Amino acid sequence: MSVSFPITVAWVFVSQLALAQGGEVIPADTPAPAIDRGRFVGNAYVNDFLGLSYPLPDEWFVNPDLSPVPAGAVKKLTSGALLLFVADKRRPQGNFRNRVLLIADDASNYDPGLTAEGYAAKFMNATGQKQAVEPLQSATVEFAVQHFHRADYRDGSETAVLYKSFVCTKVKGYWVSWTFVGGSSTELDELVNSLKRLSLQTVENPVELQPARSAEPSSIHNGAAHGQASTGPIRRVRISQMVSDAFVIRKIQPAYPDEARRQHVHGNVVLKAEISHTGDVSELTVVSGDPLLAPSALEAVKQWKYKPYLLNGQPVDVETQVTVTYQLSP
Repeated sequence: MSVSFPITVAWVFVSQLALAQGGEVIPADTPAPAIDRGRFVGNAYVNDFLGLSYPLPDEWFVNPDLSPVPAGAVKKLTSGALLLFVADKRRPQGNFRNRVLLIADDASNYDPGLTAEGYAAKFMNATGQKQAVEPLQSATVEFAVQHFHRADYRDGSETAVLYKSFVCTKVKGYWVSWTFVGGSSTELDELVNSLKRLSLQTVENPVELQPARSAEPSSIHNGAAHGQASTGPIRRVRISQMVSDAFVIRKIQPAYPDEARRQHVHGNVVLKAEISHTGDVSELTVVSGDPLLAPSALEAVKQWKYKPYLLNGQPVDVETQVTVTYQLSP
């Protein structure tokens, strides 16, 4: 099936590109859209209509010249897409600012079969028409238990080479896209990873995982979660450690192993954890950590209890990461 785009779509992408480079936004004469324009609570952008909360990276500030908040005046692109905010971070060595901008685009203007990958591809096709633009990578990524598509590119058309990333997903009938601008690929990764702090109340395209495979030697299993005949695939979602930490309701502190203490061994033990829909730890696997510390971490974390994680109102199994820190007293 072919995918058609409205003729005004080019204006969306051109305007996004201009904003990423510090250009002007042309306001539309049409009335403001029904979508919530959003607000800032402290340093976090909140949009009630989209059910979205996004804390800005530290030391960032809302650009008052380009953003509709906090002044309250809506900023629209000529296509009708809504500019939600532009935020900058001034670099100490000069006037260049790292930048992130957020735009919401009504999905009803597009083919219903359009995917996040297709939406990002259209942006990249328009961007690639510029000279000195080099695509770097394009991949499906996961934030807030939702699929996004990320397209990175290097832009050498300005006074300095900039690294940019276009990250998009569909939320409540809108294509929502972040454009990040950094001075290097490493810096760009750090900016995009700020989406790990994103919260979505409604997940439209959730990350779904298949049941876990047979345990590795470094794993532990609890109860009847394993060894029973399965009646079908069990839906599990992956969430970040930052999110799962907020759901812990009982945390058992690990005992510091005597041998590790004698040898002055310290550091982190990182575990991959599978948590059942009832909030019990059903499986743990050691990802990294000293062998003298890992058994103690496994023994403690398997006793942790979590508040059930709800996906669209229903408790689901989750996969996350747990970090246990061992520090010797001075």
